[in-house]
Amino acid sequence: MWVLGLAAATVGACGGSAAQPVRAPLENLAPPIETVARPRLTLDAELAMMPVDTEMVMELDVARLRRSVLWERMEPWLRGLAGPSMVEVVQMCGFDPLLTVDSILIGARGLGGSVEATMLVRGFERTAVIACLERATRESREQGGNRSAHMDGDLVELLEGDAVSMAIRFVDDRTVLLLSRNSNFADRAALDEAARRQLGQGLTSSPAFLAVIGRIDTGATCWFAANGTSAPFKMLPIAVRAVRSELHTSADPARALLGSLVMEHDDATSASSMAGMVRMAFDSLRGGPFTDLAQAMEISEEGTDVIVDLRFDLDQLQRIASLLGMAWP
Repeated sequence: MWVLGLAAATVGACGGSAAQPVRAPLENLAPPIETVARPRLTLDAELAMMPVDTEMVMELDVARLRRSVLWERMEPWLRGLAGPSMVEVVQMCGFDPLLTVDSILIGARGLGGSVEATMLVRGFERTAVIACLERATRESREQGGNRSAHMDGDLVELLEGDAVSMAIRFVDDRTVLLLSRNSNFADRAALDEAARRQLGQGLTSSPAFLAVIGRIDTGATCWFAANGTSAPFKMLPIAVRAVRSELHTSADPARALLGSLVMEHDDATSASSMAGMVRMAFDSLRGGPFTDLAQAMEISEEGTDVIVDLRFDLDQLQRIASLLGMAWP
């Protein structure tokens, strides 16, 4: 369960075709640092495990985040969310989940309703996790508990008595696959089906979605792509074909978070109307206590795209976190 808990807590911190070039990083962004967060699986291989009708994909590179100025603020908050169980995991397993996880990739469908998610958590060594679960099973039995773990090749099932409460599968030595289907994490058949998909299947059989991802710098600390036809976007007054974003972190407090949010439209008229609405919203922040936040966001149009470039320093991010009710130290 701690794998799932870590995935949920860490994601909470984030808040295709080669025909179109990837949007270049902002000019004052430091060169990207190489990371080994994806040691064997390619991004396409992971996308193939997601259903073809996936509506949103997001990745958080936790290894890169740990090298940023944000981490010293976020780590205590994340440990507070995990509570005493984090200390227990460190003592029992011999590794710290927050310092071990490399990245989390999530694909979801059913947004705005019954959400189904496909999650790939990278960084945890298979042998270390298996040893930890075996140790936890022994301790549970010694204390008269009924929790246990059953290993079947790359599949691991966590049990409460005879009932499976969660199933996970190692798709390589450092990557765990989890599926949530109607709040059920114990569907072994669905895990097997996802793990068997090859390139050209699953989400990689959707050229339109791959094209959106292809316009993102997936080496960013956090990025996401969303299908504009999913339920939440249907509530917008102007139709959006897709939304994509990339966020870069750094060790410099003056450039704590830089990135862009891009709303793609089918025609320039829709893009112009959306840009006007966004500018009006930002203008309403000027002249008051949020003027600096408005100035940290620049709106532009490129063809049928509306682009919001973001440049936040550490103090501004702390103010935004306070407005959102996030209790960072």
